[in-house]
Amino acid sequence: MRKLYLLLPAILLTICGFSQTLPVLPLDFESTTITYAFTDFGGGVATVVANPQSNGINTSTKVGKMVKGA
Repeated sequence: MRKLYLLLPAILLTICGFSQTLPVLPLDFESTTITYAFTDFGGGVATVVANPQSNGINTSTKVGKMVKGA
């Protein structure tokens, strides 16, 4: 049990130390001051585009889009 008490703070520090924070919550891709940088991976390319269906619950003007190639 004593080892668990020593291990728990180390786990919490690791989780908090490597966590990321988003610039805007919720992330809506509509900021004019933030540069949305994507890292493409696995043959996919990510971009910010105009929302093709801005109705219903998703009324934002811009959305994130990822297209994965063959």
